[in-house]
Amino acid sequence: MTKHTIELTPEIENRLLARQVAPHNTQYGVALSLDDWLLLHLKDLATHDELAVAANMLSQQAQADAERALQAAVEAERQRLIAALG
Repeated sequence: MTKHTIELTPEIENRLLARQVAPHNTQYGVALSLDDWLLLHLKDLATHDELAVAANMLSQQAQADAERALQAAVEAERQRLIAALG
C-alpha cells in the first residue's frame, strides 16, 4: 500500500471538521477522525463508477418489479370485476 501525506492549514482542517466531518458523524452516528473521513471519501471517489452502475441496475430492477406488481394488480381487479358480473 502506498502512503500519501498531505498538509492542511489549520483553517482548512477546522473547516473540514466543522462543515463536513462533524455533520457526517452526527448523521451516521459515528465518530470518524478527519483522517478516517478523508479515507472514506477517497474510497467513495474510487468506487463511484461501480456504484453508479449498480444503482442503475437496481433502479431498473425496481421498475421492472413495480411494473410486474402493477400488471398483477390490474389482472386481479379485472378478474374481480368479471366475477362480479356473474
